[in-house]
Amino acid sequence: MGQEQSRPPAATGNPVAPPEIAAIGLPRRLVASITGSWPHISYSLRDYNSEQHAYELSLANGWRGNMTLHGGPSQYHPPLAHAERAGAMRESFAITLPALPPYEQQQRTEILHCPASWKQPWYWFAMEVGDGQHRRVERFEWRRSRGSEVRSIADQSRWGYGGWKLLRMGDESDDSSGGHGKSGARVDGYSSDQKEVVAVWAHAGTVKSAMSKMGDFEYRGSGATGELGQLWSIMAAMTCMCIWQKGKQKSEEDDDRRRRRR
Repeated sequence: MGQEQSRPPAATGNPVAPPEIAAIGLPRRLVASITGSWPHISYSLRDYNSEQHAYELSLANGWRGNMTLHGGPSQYHPPLAHAERAGAMRESFAITLPALPPYEQQQRTEILHCPASWKQPWYWFAMEVGDGQHRRVERFEWRRSRGSEVRSIADQSRWGYGGWKLLRMGDESDDSSGGHGKSGARVDGYSSDQKEVVAVWAHAGTVKSAMSKMGDFEYRGSGATGELGQLWSIMAAMTCMCIWQKGKQKSEEDDDRRRRRR
């Protein structure tokens, strides 16, 4: 008890990007694991090619609380990004990103939207991407997926697989999105409505791994080339973790309701 109370507070303040992230962004493939328990829930992110934890995500107030991504392997490293619940129903997330000179002189906040949908949950955000004179605002959508891109990084087991794919929808003024574009023949790396897959998330697929490992995240296509910029790479990873957090919260609430009915 005394040991828990004597822990120094997690690092707070304005998000700041470590030099390596400012230069090249996050590693192409990340493994996410749960490293802390209630009430100090935390995740770790590590490069798929390394066993060393690289970044920490802390949720000091549990599944419903805010999330901070730290620019190092513990919650005592300076914050890299923050996420907090937003919107009238607190279904969306406001994500604060660091300044990245010379193009970003100050931090900025982007919104991960969760439109109400009874058929299929999906999330979207729009942000400025690219560098210099080629910067433009584009829209991106997270959709549930069991497609080839997710399968390629999933834990293949009898417990199945599943996850999410992040699609590059193009110019924000293009209102053809909405989680259900026109379907057609699907090519690997693209959705059935011909949108490029720029990141994927695969849930951990085994009971053993589910005890600690959350899943795998990987940038794809133009999301892996650096074309979309370093802030976008942070936003993509943070939005993925927000969706996982929200799913975990719902799972915990469903378990509580089942226990109360017994």
